[in-house]
Amino acid sequence: MMRLGGASIVLTMCVLWRAPLAAAATDATIELRFIPQESTGISSPSAVAESLQQPLRLVFEDVRALKDPLLVGDATDDDDEPFAWRATTSVDDFARGVFSQLAAGWGIQLSADSSTMLRVKLARFWVAERNQAVGSTYAAEVRVTATLEDAAGRQIGRFSGSGEAHRYGKKRSAANCSEVLSDAMKAAYAGLLTWPQNPAHPASTDGPTAPPGQPIEPAILKEELLKLKAGGFTDEVLIQHINGKSLTDPLTADDLLAWKKEGLSEDVIRAAMGRPVGGGPGAP
Repeated sequence: MMRLGGASIVLTMCVLWRAPLAAAATDATIELRFIPQESTGISSPSAVAESLQQPLRLVFEDVRALKDPLLVGDATDDDDEPFAWRATTSVDDFARGVFSQLAAGWGIQLSADSSTMLRVKLARFWVAERNQAVGSTYAAEVRVTATLEDAAGRQIGRFSGSGEAHRYGKKRSAANCSEVLSDAMKAAYAGLLTWPQNPAHPASTDGPTAPPGQPIEPAILKEELLKLKAGGFTDEVLIQHINGKSLTDPLTADDLLAWKKEGLSEDVIRAAMGRPVGGGPGAP
């Protein structure tokens, strides 16, 4: 209260303070590029599906359930505010182009004139960036399915593939996004085209069936599994690979210890222990 000229004037000072609202993080854009990293160890399919060893007409479809087809990822910034990664060009065109490039390099003949159609569907194409104290972590996932159809439109084969990739990188890096997406794509496409371990291939006699193979030595099977594991494949895929094999000899106690010591999971080891010895039904 202040007195001025005999009059009492009450000065009420109200300071209205409100914390400023945090600005929403601006979405980031990525120019999709196929730049797989050699350090991942991901390679070509161990065996191209027998039913794919002929000229094929490729039909590629983007079936991701997204309102925005350019949306390819999510992220957090330094304040843990979420933002999105969006492609600047068609994901469908990019994924189709990469598939055609890799398929040709892996011996798949693609021809617009072929009466046999390979219909590939892109079901998942996503990268997640998570902010860290220094830099960011990036994780990508790609999933694809495919059907093989004859000239009459009858399904004669069914395939699927999935790939994951992880890496540490710079914050808000489009290049890092492309790197992990590229590695995941390469793994997914390799899994799609692999025979006979592809888990989506029908076991019925209506479609192509796995050709019988010679029994494999446990040591050789172990090396194959370690190679697939180093390439980023999951235990599920490794087990499917095992299920297409028979063994020359049962796994010994030394084998079990060696497999576990080198990083193969108990689920994978159990699958190998359950395989027939001597070739199994239909083996020479």
